[in-house]
Amino acid sequence: MTLALAPLETLGVNVVQSVGLWLPSGDDYVVPDLAVVEEDVKEHLVAFNCYAPHVFRMVVEVTSSNLTSDVVAKPLAYARAGVPVYLIGDRRARRVSLLTDPRDGEYRTRSTYRPGETFVLPESVGSVGSVGEKIEVAADILLGPPV
Repeated sequence: MTLALAPLETLGVNVVQSVGLWLPSGDDYVVPDLAVVEEDVKEHLVAFNCYAPHVFRMVVEVTSSNLTSDVVAKPLAYARAGVPVYLIGDRRARRVSLLTDPRDGEYRTRSTYRPGETFVLPESVGSVGSVGEKIEVAADILLGPPV
């Protein structure tokens, strides 16, 4: 997935791992598997390698043993924090969910993709090239081989 998002690095954003998102409640944080953040992310450190939510353009989670957290708790947390795009690779169910349009603590739009399908990331994540070419992602990149 990091390679699929590499073209974004030329647009003033960074693709990062192991970077925490400080939640608006002020007393907790989450660490997504992967995130697309603003280039000036380091200027928005809150504490403990956690950064203000407004610098996150997209967060990505690939499910493992913490399935409930990734598909129930984290969508609420990320939506409440105002993260524009949440991408979930659910390996067990063999689907990718693209959640967008966070309002009132929840994502208003959800699109689902299966193995073999591709999808385009929303403009809020970024586009590349002089003509604003969209970033297309194959669901298989997030899902990997069947488990």
